[in-house]
Amino acid sequence: MNPSVQASTGPVPADLFLLALAFLLYYTFLKTSVEVFTYRRPSLRFLIPATILGTFITLYLDIFLGLIFLLIALLLWRLGFREAFVTALTAEFGFLVSFIVVVFFLTLFGTIAGIEGLELNVDWDELLHIFRGP
Repeated sequence: MNPSVQASTGPVPADLFLLALAFLLYYTFLKTSVEVFTYRRPSLRFLIPATILGTFITLYLDIFLGLIFLLIALLLWRLGFREAFVTALTAEFGFLVSFIVVVFFLTLFGTIAGIEGLELNVDWDELLHIFRGP
């Protein structure tokens, strides 16, 4: 078999970069929303595990489960229900919107520059079919 045709066995470096960027975005929105809505400064012992688990649950399982996880984590951190709900909703919504924008720009840049792993692998016919709907 030709080595250039073999499928890669590990994650593409662009995927690892995107996952690290997702952790950074989630951490930033969680920290900011906790500080804004509770006037408390969260510790790293709370933020790091909540960021890692919340990012994986939101990206790989379900958005709603990510919201529920973050709500439970904030309630265990001894916040009131209203504060925890508003904080969790703001952090999840901010993360999702920022992640979509970052992925859009990275895909656009990857397609223009021809970077493997960031390219949009859709031809024009498939793209027009997607935009037309079912």
